[in-house]
Amino acid sequence: GLLITKINKHLGWKSEEVDKWASSALYNLGYYASCVHANMHVLHYLMTAALDESSKEFDAMNEWASFYATNIPNKFGQVSDLLIRKQPELTDLLVQGNDGTVKDTYALLTGSSGFGANGDKLRLILTKLLNVWTNDPTNYIANMLQVPKDKLVKAGILTEFMKHHDLVPDYAREIAEALKNTDEDKLVKA
Repeated sequence: GLLITKINKHLGWKSEEVDKWASSALYNLGYYASCVHANMHVLHYLMTAALDESSKEFDAMNEWASFYATNIPNKFGQVSDLLIRKQPELTDLLVQGNDGTVKDTYALLTGSSGFGANGDKLRLILTKLLNVWTNDPTNYIANMLQVPKDKLVKAGILTEFMKHHDLVPDYAREIAEALKNTDEDKLVKA
């Protein structure tokens, strides 16, 4: 409302121009947020699979990790089925017909009825982004958001999320201590 009106007057833009730019900004933001969302499912899958696998010889940890990881592969599969799919080859279309293209057509990020991105190129970009996120686990939020924490605080961004985030180190120490007391040797191996 009022802010847009002030910007219009200041810049001398017509209402249609503002609508066009606002539409474009929202479209791009929706696309970017959907890409980040897909990548978060991939990261979640990798982390839970690693926890499950690394705790195989530590029953107390693996019982929890295995239970926790039961639904995660489904979400990872949904990224492939519903968000990012490789465009079908022409020969596949000829052999499978339209039935084989339904998922491709409606994939949110790569489907022709979605954002229409090139799946192969998008995967490369998201892989690089995933590598940035996981480069320094001690600074995950800054790596993920590409904004230092002090700037997030100053701008009032994600304030509620950060309250939860700030609880993680103490909780992680408590869990690690409990697992250490259960079986220190197996915890070290895990």
